[in-house]
Amino acid sequence: MIDATEILKVLLALAAVVALVLLLAAGAQVWRRNRGLLGDQDLEVLSTASVGPKERVVLLKVRERELLLGVSAHQVRTLAELPQATELRHE
Repeated sequence: MIDATEILKVLLALAAVVALVLLLAAGAQVWRRNRGLLGDQDLEVLSTASVGPKERVVLLKVRERELLLGVSAHQVRTLAELPQATELRHE
């Protein structure tokens, strides 16, 4: 028969594993953010336009530059690189 001390040991071990997983996830997120892999301020999609069933053009801001990308189901290609961010005007 299982006594209370064995159940307590199992619950404590489970809590330790869950705490370790949460700690590792938080650490990985901080590490990725510090390395610039997750920063929202570094990467922003400004606009997209569909040009076919599986093709689109994407205007992407990367830090202070803007990239115009052609995106298909199998490939991403840089169409133009704009040196400074420009403001889009809708008329």
